[in-house]
Amino acid sequence: MIPILLRTSRFTDIPRNLFALAACLLAASSAADDILDARTGQTMSRAALLEQMASADWLLLGERHDNPRHHAARAELLLDLKTSRVVMEHLEQGRALNPGLPLESALDAVEYNRKGWRWPMQQPLFEALRQIGASLHGGNLSRADGRQVGQA
Repeated sequence: MIPILLRTSRFTDIPRNLFALAACLLAASSAADDILDARTGQTMSRAALLEQMASADWLLLGERHDNPRHHAARAELLLDLKTSRVVMEHLEQGRALNPGLPLESALDAVEYNRKGWRWPMQQPLFEALRQIGASLHGGNLSRADGRQVGQA
């Protein structure tokens, strides 16, 4: 299942709404797969999900890292939403993909860890973001910061 966190408009609402607005998605494109509204336990249509997502201030799209269907589903959702800015855990904070470079070169420039992220599993996601012209920014801690946290 892919957890999809829909937004809240007030920062103070985040803890309460963090789970209340989650929806679980098995796959974004197949009519045979179900989208479950975690608030109600009811299935919902893809159109209803996209409508809720489009009205969001921010979205958190999760996945099982080892499931290629989840990565493809996120890519399809982003293609439909045509968002303009995405922050990803796959890149360190302060890094952004250069849209003027071929994808492989842009990934090299930001020191994308292909082995650690099991490339090319995320390739559909990166390609979808490029296709819609979304800027892609890093949201992960640097390795040095991660080590400091681990030692604390």
